[in-house]
Amino acid sequence: MARINTMIAECYESKLDVQNADANCLGQMMAFVTAQADTRKKQLQLNKIPIMVVTSDRRPPVLDKIANNFRLGGWTAYNQFPVPESLRLCVSRRTITIARDIVKFIHSAHHGEHGLVFCQRRKIGDMILTQLGNSARYVHTDSNREDTEKALLEWHSGKIKVLILTNELGLSTIYKAETRFLIHGEPPEDLETYYHHACLAGGDGKPADAILYYSCSDLKDHSSGRIATARHRQHVLQSYCRNKSHCRRVGLLQAVGKLEAYTKKCNLCDACDQGYKFVERDLTKEARKAAELIRELDSKDKTLRYCQEVFAGKCTAQVRKNGVHESVHFGAGSHLPFDCIEQLFEELYLMDIWKHFQDVDDWDNLIVKPGSAVLRTQDKSFRLTMKVRDNPQLSRRGTPPSTLPLYRDDSDSAESSFTEEGALLDKEAAGDGKDCPMEVFSAMKALRLQLQIELGLAGPEEVLDDQTLQYLSVARPLDFREFKRIVKECSSLSMPEKQDKYAEEKWNRFGQRFLNVCIVARPPSHASE
Repeated sequence: MARINTMIAECYESKLDVQNADANCLGQMMAFVTAQADTRKKQLQLNKIPIMVVTSDRRPPVLDKIANNFRLGGWTAYNQFPVPESLRLCVSRRTITIARDIVKFIHSAHHGEHGLVFCQRRKIGDMILTQLGNSARYVHTDSNREDTEKALLEWHSGKIKVLILTNELGLSTIYKAETRFLIHGEPPEDLETYYHHACLAGGDGKPADAILYYSCSDLKDHSSGRIATARHRQHVLQSYCRNKSHCRRVGLLQAVGKLEAYTKKCNLCDACDQGYKFVERDLTKEARKAAELIRELDSKDKTLRYCQEVFAGKCTAQVRKNGVHESVHFGAGSHLPFDCIEQLFEELYLMDIWKHFQDVDDWDNLIVKPGSAVLRTQDKSFRLTMKVRDNPQLSRRGTPPSTLPLYRDDSDSAESSFTEEGALLDKEAAGDGKDCPMEVFSAMKALRLQLQIELGLAGPEEVLDDQTLQYLSVARPLDFREFKRIVKECSSLSMPEKQDKYAEEKWNRFGQRFLNVCIVARPPSHASE
């Protein structure tokens, strides 16, 4: 945009008649229409005025409309902004703490740096502004022209660091090369729009972040009468947000027709950074059982997290109280990693197998009710294939033995048979190398007792609780990322930042010792993986 502004300045200095308007500036659309009319009038008078239109929307229908309005016989479109190669693209699930999450990210990763926050909901924008204080300005639908111009002046002069937007100003008016972060509180209309927004950050070539927060409700097509092109754009946006296996930069460039970038992974985005292998899995059987579970729990008004825990076989106090652990559907998905179960229920929501009635931002606590398509899973032609994170241990062994259901606790006296304890060394604890979760669990409990004695801790839970040890004994992680993910998943903490801190602390104090047990205990056929 700096080059375009320079070109316009040179035109003015040369006394050339130039009309400049941003074709995508919704807040000043009337001014743009007026500019079109004035330019067309002068064009008819002189018939030699060169016309340049700046637009942030490069979709062919938009370009054709602009050309028709100006009655251009021949025209060329130039792409001003590429997505910077130094831009790190990330997508995250939106929660009820979205405002606090955004402010925390800004303070921790980009304190004192310039950034843009797109937020359509006024309440969330006000909360962000309150927490950021004088370093931010908020331009929303009720902002008058004077306040908007003042905020833009302070933004470009560097007086403020963060500009919060609800209504979309012209992208040329907010572009700043040194913008270090770009945050969307919810997905834009389509991925084409997000592509243009992404070009606003990291224009100087230095590292920058673009984070998109979403809820599944944002991605669900609530209108059955939408035309095919609108449904296609919705599907493309949905695929981008829910993708975990492919480079986000590649996916974004594919969506806007950048064919030359199809195979150039960025190795920066959250999908590239996690390093997991993803495989196609047929989850038709699991989807049918999940739908049956949803129908069974219909009258109980249970939350999404509760349904997922029952499906995973978590025998929590609430599950036992309601007697659901005796259901035929309890633990139907215990052979799947929990993140795969979350992904499955998300897919079923988008297929309208289940629906909700509350605030969509409190995703885990949504009350699950059967959707209009809940019986679709009973159709013989129903099939569901998903790309999920590969878990070689579970996929090769199948369902864990019934003697050790995932997440089963030890409060029941009938389960005291596998609570043997002893103060053994790490290697001796797992030296048999047998492929039996029950024996690995016992070895881990022995190690836990040893650590408790060595460190003088008050109880075994100060190391790791039984639930976490049982999950570790089945999944048998091979690196610190998997270990921390499992510990975080099994924690009783509700806040994500507290879960992260808890998992990091457990890894630093005990992680490597338990990881040694997992590695030594793996059977020879898996040792090289």
